[in-house]
Amino acid sequence: MRAPSGVRPRVNPPQMDSLGRHGGSKELAYILFDILQLNGEDLRLLPLIERKAILAKLLAMLPVRSAVQFSADVTGQGRKFFALACKRHLKEIVSKRANAPYHSGRSAHWQKVGREESDLRDCY
Repeated sequence: MRAPSGVRPRVNPPQMDSLGRHGGSKELAYILFDILQLNGEDLRLLPLIERKAILAKLLAMLPVRSAVQFSADVTGQGRKFFALACKRHLKEIVSKRANAPYHSGRSAHWQKVGREESDLRDCY
């Protein structure tokens, strides 16, 4: 399957031998959470919430069980969401300002919230 025009893959592949290690599926999904360009138009100056709306509309055209999925927001419940992420064996979550334009690299508009490596044993 080809990504929609303007969708540039940015992949951090997991170690293949660890897939499904904790009882999860061995199926892979391509989860998209932002779109920076569409049909040659630069979308980086738009607020994140607008870019996500554009992406959601594009991905809504795909079949429900598509390997390409949209990453929806969880708004206003960061602590609860992080606790759930930990229960699901995830290392961290990323929090972003909904009204911020895209900025390459670290900025005050987003932060990673995660556990120290030594605390990860509590998650598993």
